[in-house]
Amino acid sequence: MLRLSAVCASLLLALSLLVSTGESQDKDKKEKAKGFLPPGFKDLNLSAEQKSKVYGIQADFKAKIVELEKKAKDLKNQEHKDVFAVLTDDQRAKYLKTKGVEVPAKDKTGDKK
Repeated sequence: MLRLSAVCASLLLALSLLVSTGESQDKDKKEKAKGFLPPGFKDLNLSAEQKSKVYGIQADFKAKIVELEKKAKDLKNQEHKDVFAVLTDDQRAKYLKTKGVEVPAKDKTGDKK
């Protein structure tokens, strides 16, 4: 029992050290990660202000791109739903069966919940 307690305490200590180390590394990465210069820009001897502007532009466009990618994903999901809405229940069940998806059996009693 004493050995089990010691092992648990050691694991807990090791886990807390890993978590605290990971957090400090994340802070360092956030401070350093400004952006990147496009190929060939390093050779142009950009000023700190120019580099800062490039990084800002990249951050703005990255946010816009992420937003557009989310919209595209939502549109694809809506398209998928609309296409499946065209199918009859039997066609939908047959399609799902061919894809290996378990289709719940219909309630033949006619009771609607």
